[in-house]
Order: sequence, then structure tokens, then C-alpha cells
Amino acid sequence: MDDHTDNGGRTEQTIGTAAEVENRAGQAWHPGQYAPSPVPSDERLWPGELPFTAFGQLGVDRLDLRVFDQDQWWVDRTGTPHLLQDMSVEYLGNVIEFLLEHRDGFYADTIRRWFVQSLGDQLLFDEPGGELLAAVAGGPDWDEVAPEEWLESTPLMRKLRRSVTVEP
Repeated sequence: MDDHTDNGGRTEQTIGTAAEVENRAGQAWHPGQYAPSPVPSDERLWPGELPFTAFGQLGVDRLDLRVFDQDQWWVDRTGTPHLLQDMSVEYLGNVIEFLLEHRDGFYADTIRRWFVQSLGDQLLFDEPGGELLAAVAGGPDWDEVAPEEWLESTPLMRKLRRSVTVEP
């Protein structure tokens, strides 16, 4: 485990490698394997695609947009994963502020990702992507959802909000 300091001055313990993630989860680690991914779309990866839990795969200062599709991990700017349950309230608050500040860009990038994902799923698996199925089932069109509404509806943001809310 590595120690990192959040903006509140607290030291956070983070898990630096897939081996440490799996060992913490009580699973055996084998080279080339990753911790089980909490991202639903990772159940059917494209050829050559790595799961979300291949932490840091995109490099420094690149956010894997699948982070919004799950509620267990935050991955910092260096690609280091942090279990949300282990993060301080101050660090969780910093993550919320960061996401709010950059929500328009993350929203636009997510729309592009979902469009590409839908096309790729159609071509690779001859099946419509989840976003297309949601639209056919009566889900809102992209132009009907504001970036703020999208962000607040993601599993990650819902978990972050619950984690910083103090029960009376």
C-alpha cells in the first residue's frame, strides 16, 4: 500500500497494484489478471480492452470514464485507486468539487464514449448497446439531460454524496 496526502492534509492509504487489490479482497493474484471489475460493461470487453480495474492504464491525468459507472473506487490523477469506503470525508469532498468543476467536459466525453460503445457493440457482437436499448425503452434523449443531472445520477456521484452526508 502507498500513502498519499489529500488536499485536507490527511494521509490516505491507497492500493497501488492489481496484486495488492486482489490480496486485500482475499483473492489469489496471477500475472495478467486484474481485480474483479464493478463496471457492468466490463462483463463484455472488446478485443484488447482492459477492465476498469487495470488501474492507471490510461496514464497520468487521464480519467477512465468508467469510473462514473461504479460506486467502489476513485482513481486519482496518477492512476492510483482509492476505495471510497477508505477515503476521508475531506478527500471525498475534494473529489466531489473536482467532478462538479469538470462536469461539462466529463458529460461531453461520456456521450462520445457511449456513442462509440454502442457502435462497437453493434459491430462486434451484433447486438445493440445498452444506451440504444435505454432509448428504445423510453429513456431520455441526450439533449434532454443536463450535465448536472447526468453527474448527480451516476453511481459514483450518488455514493460520494451518501458518503459525505452526516446522519443526524
